[in-house]
Amino acid sequence: MAKERGNISDPFGNHVYLLPGLCAHDSKEDEVGMYDDATTVISKPAMVIEIKSEKELHYFRSIGWHRTMLVMARKATDGWEAYRCITNPSNEEISALLKKGKQII
Repeated sequence: MAKERGNISDPFGNHVYLLPGLCAHDSKEDEVGMYDDATTVISKPAMVIEIKSEKELHYFRSIGWHRTMLVMARKATDGWEAYRCITNPSNEEISALLKKGKQII
């Protein structure tokens, strides 16, 4: 299972491939719970930032009351591939993304 790719559709119909364990590295949470959270962030984001120059989409959402998650995906040959996941990104990180790109949700 560690090498299987999850195929999640975002609100725009893009297929985002997410490897299990991608988000577990930034947190002490269990791998399955973090995978489920990342899936929710991609399928039901509160904010999506598009950076056209780098062909990237950044999905952001709160998970529960005290935690947020940012999932970063880049264009791949067969859709989009998540390459980084940040739990509780700082305001500065979100601000930097907004300066580089455009909020589309």
